[in-house]
This record gives sequence, structure tokens and C-alpha cells, in this order.
Amino acid sequence: MPQKSEVLASSEWLPHYYDAQGQRVQFVRLERDKIRELTFLADYQPSGGQDSCWLTAEEINNESVRPGTLHFVFHTAFARSTLLTRALDMPGFSIGLSEPKILNELAIGGPKARELLKPILRLLARPFADGEAVVVKPSNTANGLIEEMLSYNEQSRALLLTGTLESFLRSVNKKGMMGRRWVRRLFTHIMQFAPLDFGMSQSEQFEATDLQYAGLTWLLQQRQFAMLLSSNAGARMRSLDSDHFNSEREQSLSKLSTFFEIDAPPEQIRAIVEGPVFNTHAKLGGDYKSRIEIEEQGAESSVVEEEIALVAQWVRQVAQMAGIDWPLARPLL
Repeated sequence: MPQKSEVLASSEWLPHYYDAQGQRVQFVRLERDKIRELTFLADYQPSGGQDSCWLTAEEINNESVRPGTLHFVFHTAFARSTLLTRALDMPGFSIGLSEPKILNELAIGGPKARELLKPILRLLARPFADGEAVVVKPSNTANGLIEEMLSYNEQSRALLLTGTLESFLRSVNKKGMMGRRWVRRLFTHIMQFAPLDFGMSQSEQFEATDLQYAGLTWLLQQRQFAMLLSSNAGARMRSLDSDHFNSEREQSLSKLSTFFEIDAPPEQIRAIVEGPVFNTHAKLGGDYKSRIEIEEQGAESSVVEEEIALVAQWVRQVAQMAGIDWPLARPLL
């Protein structure tokens, strides 16, 4: 088994899972190439042996680690955040960590779990190479921790990445039954930390369709981001529309590099934009255009498109009554 000092010193030993009952944290050893292969760190299944070990919460709290620069990409789901995180893998300048599982565990684990947030962020911030920044993209399950994450370090900055309402609804529909179940769970979760009274009776809530709940989920996230941008920490945040990112890839990466003070040279950014990252499906692999065509063909339906249009119109009426405006302030571009 690895020594505690080795685990705490090396950025390759990532905190992975929080055991609330045992008050301990599982670490997994992942080299940079392996991190690049994984769509989400949360999906990694350690095999044990020399590449997995446990440290107690007390050990993590009481030990210092090498300081590092940590920034964040927060998102509303289906907003090309995985693609952006892959694009931030720029050796010598930055590395992107996509959806560490432990942040989800801390977000739903209650007050005792949240006491470990700052020690865990210190561990995630350990640089993989001298001068490199670490950019963490949490799952939107962890969005209830955004303010606490940003309080980790006054130098930390965040990008708030959102897609359009219609694209969110289409993406939920493409995922079929599992997507519709997922969005209902997400709605319930967000209502716990960013609640909003929609003025719906119990009967109206029961009769609402899956896509109506998807629209309200998107609206709750949009509202949370708007509130964050107007908070005291708002100056350390920028918003970015997913479609703008996709149409202005080089400019988006350049602006984000400057905002995160990564300062990657133009030729580095151009190489990423013109390379395989943007031509490969970020989640499924394979040719991006072919994958998207298959997904869209499988989900095409004039009935669903009509429902999406009606739901979008209804959500805009709800937003108007609630005084919620979009697009978001402080745009990156």
C-alpha cells in the first residue's frame, strides 16, 4: 500500500469517494493519460491493489499539501461542458478534471461531509506540472456548493456555462426514459438549495409533463447562475452560452485562458481547436458529426418538437412572472 505522504504529495492520487459512515476518503491513482481517456471521473471503477487507498477525514484535515491554482467550470448540463474540459487539457498550462465523484458525495452528504470540502479542493488543486492550473468541472449535482467552492481561494475563478432552453429540452428527450427520470431527480435536488415557488397547485404539479419539469429545472439553474453573478463573488465569474462557445471556439478558449490567467499562447489554442478534441464526440467517442446525426435521427418527432415549443413558451411565461431574465450577465465573449 502507498504511504500517506506519497498520496498527499502527488496530484495523480485523486480523492474519489467519501465514505460517510467510516469518515474516510478513497483515493485513486490516475495518470494524466488515463484522466484524458475518462469522460467523467465519477465513472471510474478502481480495481484496488496499488492504485487505490483510503485516508481518514482527520488525516486529510490535518495535513498540508502543495498549493495550486484552482478554477471551475459550472454548467446547466447538455452545454458542451465536457468538450470544454477536454479542450483545457493543455500540458504546461492547465488540466481539466471532469466531474469528480467526491464532489457529488459532499454535495448530498450533509453538514459533516461539507466540512471536508476545502481539504478536498486543496487536494484537487495540486498541479500536475509546475505552473499548471487545475480546472474542475463539477457535475451540476454539486451546484449547491458553488459559493463554498469559490470561497476556497480568492484567486479562484469560475465560468458559468449554459445552453438554450430548447436545446436542454431536446437533450433530455434524446436520453429517453432515463433522461426524463434524471431531470425530475435534478429538479427535486435543486429545489433543496435554490427553491422557487412556481405558484403551482398540487394537482398542477402532478399533471405536469416530464418536459415541463425539464423546463423548470433549466429555469432554476438559470436563476441560480444569475443570482451568483450578482453576488459579491460575481466579479470572479463569467457566463458563456454554449452555442457561442461552439461557433467561436478559438475566441472562447482564448478569452477563457486570459480570464483563468492560464495565458496559453495563440498557437496552442489554435492547435486544440483544429485538432481531434473538437472532431470527436466528447462523451461517446467517434466522429462528432456522425454521432450527432444518429442521435438526432433517433429522437426526431414532430409531436415532440411541438411539445418543446409549447413548453418553452410556458417556461418563458413562468420566468416573466417570477422576474427571471436571461441571457446571463457578465458574458465571457
